[in-house]
Amino acid sequence: MDTAVQDDTIVKTKVGSVKGSRVGGCYRWLGIPYGKPPVGDLRFRKTQPHEGWEGVREALDFGPRPPQPQQPIGPVEDRPISEDCLHINVWSPAPDGKKRPVLVHIYGGAFTMGAASQESYDLSVLAGKGDIVGVSFNYRVGVFGFMDFSQMSGAGGRFDTNCGMWDQIEALKWIRDNIEAFGGDPEEVTLIGQSAGGSSVLCLMAAPQAKGLFKRAISENAVANCAYTQKSAKINALGMLGLIGVDESDVQKLCDMPMESFLPAAGEMFDSHAREVRPYGWAMGPVVDNELLADTAIECIAGGSAAGVPLLIGDCHDEASMFVSFRGKRMSPLPNKKELVEKFFELNPSIDKEKFLALYPDYPSNASLVKIAADLSFHIHNVYVADGQSKHAPVFAFRFDYAPPVAKIMKLGACHCAQMAYVYGNFGGAMAMLGLMAKKQQGILSGRMMAMWLNFIKHGDPNGGSAEGWPAYDTEDRATYIFNKTDSVENDPSREIREGLEGVRQYVADY
Repeated sequence: MDTAVQDDTIVKTKVGSVKGSRVGGCYRWLGIPYGKPPVGDLRFRKTQPHEGWEGVREALDFGPRPPQPQQPIGPVEDRPISEDCLHINVWSPAPDGKKRPVLVHIYGGAFTMGAASQESYDLSVLAGKGDIVGVSFNYRVGVFGFMDFSQMSGAGGRFDTNCGMWDQIEALKWIRDNIEAFGGDPEEVTLIGQSAGGSSVLCLMAAPQAKGLFKRAISENAVANCAYTQKSAKINALGMLGLIGVDESDVQKLCDMPMESFLPAAGEMFDSHAREVRPYGWAMGPVVDNELLADTAIECIAGGSAAGVPLLIGDCHDEASMFVSFRGKRMSPLPNKKELVEKFFELNPSIDKEKFLALYPDYPSNASLVKIAADLSFHIHNVYVADGQSKHAPVFAFRFDYAPPVAKIMKLGACHCAQMAYVYGNFGGAMAMLGLMAKKQQGILSGRMMAMWLNFIKHGDPNGGSAEGWPAYDTEDRATYIFNKTDSVENDPSREIREGLEGVRQYVADY
């Protein structure tokens, strides 16, 4: 039960007035609609801005989650799902007219699941301590947000591509137009995302439609090679239709089917895609459609699509541990068997298998499979992004290595998104449930990370203008800041995989 004490503060936005609440030292407004409900004629269509409302709308609770199958990984929410899910949330020290930097969080979930209402994504601590405005929002995921039916023979122009990305862009437009009323500065917006949210940040850096809607970017735990070619997207869409039981000539039937009809197929596709179709790939994601994305984010960024946008980018030492080590159904979206790694080589003959596997002398042990998955899905592509963007703007690279004793016992190490709780100063939700936190180290490390992230949000530099402790990244040194009990800087820590995975770039967008 929400014990927040209601506050009489009413904020007037350009689409209507909202009444929020206050929790501790932070005001918040939850569940504000930013887009028209994508239902009826708007299902599978680009986002339309919300038309607004009369009177004062209560903004005291999060809106429903986007439609998605039951979550196989991470916290399970009881909050209902609905296609009417395009809502935005704001945390602010005060709606006092002061122009504070704005941090916009984009959640992860393999483009298949997730919601801004997850406890881990609460921005109140960071907003309060840092004197910034925090924003999060829901966007369409799964079949409704990242499945491209536009190429089906019966599409007839009824389907748009990249609906979930268009949601994100519409949310950023809402922030541009309304955040000043909450005490934020629309000219000082920083994006931050983890996992698919980090990948989304990179895609927004590549998208011309998002240009000017943010000033800085933070990408954490991203699968940077997430975008599909149209050829691959068509294969995915045909696979989804097969699971739903609809012929491509009858694809418009999807426009009238009950929401619940899609969810079992979405879950099944998440289960099987990385094993049966595309090892080290994901079931759904953005599409290179020559409108929003002219190429993969890696290539667009290297070409200067986000020139002038400072980037903070990184991942965790053991990114793939939770995806490969756990072998139950719906817990292995990355290959956890030798046969699946071999299938990867069969599908990608341009990669030198012998040279590749020389990097993993204990292959095919479970430890090597975890390392291969981390390198192929996360580490190497983030290096490509950092290399590309460092030619056009300041880049700061990090790796999070800290693993509490319990995480080591569970063979998780510094697992996927483990840094997030430290950055947000928020140790509730999934991380608390796993019991991974060592209390003393928690506060010390979190304090360091929060200070550096806040410096970047405010100045575009995690050092905050002081004596340099975190050197900028360039393609000569590839300096990377390592977070652990004692922090350090390593030059080119991914050199071996960067050199050994030559040819992987050809695997980025197609199968």
